[in-house]
Amino acid sequence: MKLKGISKKGLLRIAQGTGQLYYHISNELFDSFDSSMGVGSQMWFGKTPPDEDNQYLGAGLYPGRDRYLYTVRLNFTNPAGWEEYDKLLLDQIIAEGFDAIELEESVIVFDEDLIDIVDVEKL
Repeated sequence: MKLKGISKKGLLRIAQGTGQLYYHISNELFDSFDSSMGVGSQMWFGKTPPDEDNQYLGAGLYPGRDRYLYTVRLNFTNPAGWEEYDKLLLDQIIAEGFDAIELEESVIVFDEDLIDIVDVEKL
């Protein structure tokens, strides 16, 4: 999914690789994120790396299968917050020009072009 437009600031952050680091756990090993693979084109990331207590938490993880920890750089520039997330549909959030949703410990992005994979580690 491609957003209607990434801001000039967003394009600059992507080009310079200046976004912050976030984390994603999956049973699948892949080279790039694909928004068509997520429910509603949503891709969820944690703000802190997992530890022994939560390293196996994640949406859609299958017990007994390999797990991979993705460290990514997210290059969003205009995130919605709880106020928008509580009252708007996802399509409305995107239509209003938000390029992510930033909650307490999670960030949701809709456009794979905002994601740079920095490292992948098998857990």
